[in-house]
This record gives sequence, C-alpha cells and structure tokens, in this order.
Amino acid sequence: MKEVERDWEMEEEEWEEPELEEEERELVTDADVLAAEALTNRRLLTLLLMLASGPKYASSIAEVIPHSTAHRLLRKLEELGVVASYKGVDGRRRYYKLTERGEAVLNNVTRVLRNYVAKLFRKYGKRVSSGYILEPGLLKKAVEEQLGVPLSLIVGFLGLSVYKYYGEEVYLLEER
Repeated sequence: MKEVERDWEMEEEEWEEPELEEEERELVTDADVLAAEALTNRRLLTLLLMLASGPKYASSIAEVIPHSTAHRLLRKLEELGVVASYKGVDGRRRYYKLTERGEAVLNNVTRVLRNYVAKLFRKYGKRVSSGYILEPGLLKKAVEEQLGVPLSLIVGFLGLSVYKYYGEEVYLLEER
C-alpha cells in the first residue's frame, strides 16, 4: 500500500488552544458538571466534604489528601469560583471556604450522597420505628470502597447518628 502524505497535519508548535466564549465557559463550570466530577474523583469529593463544615487551611486538608494534590485542587477550584481563599490573622495561613457556586456544587453532591446512603440503609439495614439502622462495618465498607472517602466525613455530613441497638452500636438514618 502506498503511503499518502497528509498536508492537513499540523506541527505541535502550530496548535493553539481555542478561546472559550463566556457562554461555553459557564457550561464547563456548571455546578451539575462539577458535582458529577466530584462524585467520580475521591480526592475532590473529600475536599468538598471537608469544606462543607467551614473554612479550612491547606495544611489541615493535606492531612487527608496528599499535600501537592490538595494545593492543585484548591487552586483549580479557586479559578472555577468554587472556593475562595483568604489569609488568616497571622498572615501565614491561607484559609479556603466554599463560595456560592461551591455551595451549589455541594448541594448537588449532597442530594446524590443522600440517595446512595438511603439505598444502602434500605437494602442492607433493618427497619426501626424512626428509620433504618445499619451495622457500621457494612456502611464503612460501602462508603470507603465505592466513594473512596473516609466514613467519618459522610456520617457527619449526612447527619447519621450512632444508636445503641440491643447493646451494639449501629448507624441510624432517620426517615424524613
């Protein structure tokens, strides 16, 4: 077979990234899209859940997420308007908090997480008068394996409570 020369190929230096129009940029950074990305990226999800409880400084986030990854994610989220940063009183620590856009992303993530956890409780848990209970080991396995985030973030974030059931500790998901 004869090799045909293609004149449409560009040299690497010739390629320029296309500029996005303002409307296109909004589509790329939409809260639904970012929430979907957070649900598939365990470090991003962990970061959002940590910031849900209030401002955090980068070093405290780096205790859970690798330092370089935490800083890279925080910078990117700040560019997208999901988080804002400010310096603390001492001027050395930089704190990060969710913006309105970040809260919108978190609300979308929360809705999906609540549905996921509710399905777990209904499928594997036991019905009690105030809701469903589930043994901690099952919940931990499901959350940490499927979502890749520490169970402690999900429990506090979704308002699950520890309940004594015949002397054993279980998690309670109250019916709303």
